[in-house]
Amino acid sequence: ATKPQPRVAYIVPENGLGGVGRNTKVIIGFTQPLDPTTVTTNTVQTPYNGYASTRTLGDGPAGPNTVLTITPTALLGANQTYYTYVYTGIKSADGQTLLDNYYFSFSTGADSDTTAPTITDITPPNSATGVGLNQVINIYVSEPVNPTTVTASCVQLLQGCTPVAGRRQVTTGKAGPNSLI
Repeated sequence: ATKPQPRVAYIVPENGLGGVGRNTKVIIGFTQPLDPTTVTTNTVQTPYNGYASTRTLGDGPAGPNTVLTITPTALLGANQTYYTYVYTGIKSADGQTLLDNYYFSFSTGADSDTTAPTITDITPPNSATGVGLNQVINIYVSEPVNPTTVTASCVQLLQGCTPVAGRRQVTTGKAGPNSLI
């Protein structure tokens, strides 16, 4: 490779997660914009209990064409394991192949997920005083969230009514990967 190669940055649901809602979408985030013509059913496969789905390549934290959303066209089977394979045939917008093949799996539960995530804790605590100007603010969420939905329009730090500049990052929290903002 003559330039940095793209790689998988995050997945939802996380690898090996059980009890996933039967209505889940599979989300794969990449580190670089992808060439959409290389994201096909040959380069991203859902074998072994495969399912009919639509696939959408959209914008994410790493820029345009960096998030692949696989949406099943019907409810997934109850209590089944599903696999997703991502192959090096995928290329970045500048022609570099995916660094490594990547695969992950998850298992569904008996039902769909109908409960929205909730905030379970924050640091520093609400109404805290004497907080340093460089304090990292942590928002703990009850379940993994889609990192592409954590935007400046939905997560803001305000001083009075004025937004304070900062960087948003979704990482592993108390409820697993993608549950700490």
